[in-house]
Amino acid sequence: MTEVAHHDEAQHFAAGGKRSPVRERTMSPVAPDARDLDDTVALPPCRRAGPHAGMAQPEPDLDDTITIVRGGAPRVPAIAPAVQPDRPYVRPAKPEFSGNIWAEPLPEAPRPFRLKLADGSIAPLDQPVYLGRRPSVPRIHPGGVPLLVALDSPEREVSSTHLELSTVGGAIVASDMRSTNGSVLRVPGSEPRVLIGGESAVVTPGTIIELGDGNLVELLAPEQDDEEPAAEGAGS
Repeated sequence: MTEVAHHDEAQHFAAGGKRSPVRERTMSPVAPDARDLDDTVALPPCRRAGPHAGMAQPEPDLDDTITIVRGGAPRVPAIAPAVQPDRPYVRPAKPEFSGNIWAEPLPEAPRPFRLKLADGSIAPLDQPVYLGRRPSVPRIHPGGVPLLVALDSPEREVSSTHLELSTVGGAIVASDMRSTNGSVLRVPGSEPRVLIGGESAVVTPGTIIELGDGNLVELLAPEQDDEEPAAEGAGS
């Protein structure tokens, strides 16, 4: 390639001289696509602008990758059965029955608590007992066939239906039937207390209950085998 030295010619005319013959300098040929890379910064390939432009793209996380097995369920290797030693077959023995199980007696039910009245008569507490001057069965009661016990009350200190005694879960429960004067409970080992206003209390054998007009009732434990049976009965 030939380059004309225009700068030298301009200086020659400025000095009043004549035009000098044109000097030519030859330069080494340069490739047409050559670039000056001295201060050039190499940039990555241009990408489409977006909200995450210029941010490093995260590498794919393969920890939670689910591998899909194609071609049906995976095959499970067959496990060879354990080799059992040769043992003779022993027929299990038949259970032995002692006679007819239906003919055996049922277990004995627990014996009930008892109620001792002022005249010495004893009544079992295997059903609800209502005591009063003229007792009656309320519409709602613990169940069973209630026993009605009439008490003499000349001064009318005893209400018509004064007190209820029943057995609940193996315990004796005394309940006031909204009586006028209530009842006094004398539980062994405790201070006497008045049961009134529809209250209920758990009492134990040996408890003495005062209902008024000298009417006392005592709660007894279940009858024992070595105990002589007492005359049972109660006025109704």
